[in-house]
Amino acid sequence: MKARSALPPITIEQIATRARELWQRKGAPAGRDLEFWLQAENELVFEREQAAYALERIEGTRGPGLPPAPPEAGGAAPHQRGG
Repeated sequence: MKARSALPPITIEQIATRARELWQRKGAPAGRDLEFWLQAENELVFEREQAAYALERIEGTRGPGLPPAPPEAGGAAPHQRGG
């Protein structure tokens, strides 16, 4: 889909930073590096997918089988009362 390819890829540095944050929040336990790395990677992938979905809704490119996003509110001028 268009929105997914418009987002930058997740970097090793982003995963490492998130993994370190998770590790520190859990009290910096020894021997659980892989667990925190995988959790960090999963969280970042999920967040990226959420961002892509939001972009697709905004752009109206939600994909096959889904209704298009509603038109933006700024398109037509609101009806004004004559006075």
